[in-house]
Amino acid sequence: MKSTCCLFWLCLACLAYSETRHVVKDNPNASAPYTNWATAAATIQAAINISDAGDLVMVSNGVYASGSTVVEGTTHRAAITNAVTVKSVNGPAETVIHGQGAMRCVYLAGGARLTGFTLTNGYANSGAGAYCASTAAGISNCILTGNSASGNGGGAYNGRLDHCTLAGNRSGGGGGGACASELSNCTLTDNTAVGGGGAAWTTLYNGLLTGNSANNNGGGALDCTLYNCTLANNSAGSE
Repeated sequence: MKSTCCLFWLCLACLAYSETRHVVKDNPNASAPYTNWATAAATIQAAINISDAGDLVMVSNGVYASGSTVVEGTTHRAAITNAVTVKSVNGPAETVIHGQGAMRCVYLAGGARLTGFTLTNGYANSGAGAYCASTAAGISNCILTGNSASGNGGGAYNGRLDHCTLAGNRSGGGGGGACASELSNCTLTDNTAVGGGGAAWTTLYNGLLTGNSANNNGGGALDCTLYNCTLANNSAGSE
């Protein structure tokens, strides 16, 4: 009983130290620590940079297509480098992170979370829309579309994705997602792989894979484990 009480108070203490940061695109009155909407950060990265593990970054509507951060030699529009949650206010239809065909959209470290964004026009060797450095990173309620990777994972690489749409992405292998530890309740459509796995190269639960293509093997999926998934109208150069 005593240990349970101690754990309860420890959890409360952790919550008390967590901060909520705010982001308003191009806010002229931005002032750290960005803890209210009036002084919100003008870029997502500015709010991330002063956040500690356990903090929440709330992002208002807009197309975020400026600024960049280099992590491990690759340029990203935004890089969540510790266990911070970055969440949009009004979901992916209103909040976009744009790579402009020149950089990866988002990098996520272990424990990082991204919720409610469209990630588009990213470019990288792998995971052009999103690259998760650890399987402990998570992405939910996001749309990953129009991203291109020269290697694997046009939409996403690694991590865990839930209730996401991966559409119209392209890569060498795993057009939508590759090497992700798990995709749950995701729709993968119109993705393309130059090699194999037009939609994905990973583990999928309750997924819909439709209209994907690969030049080689696995128009829908290659070397995947699928649970309760639907595959329709996918194509491959060879099986």
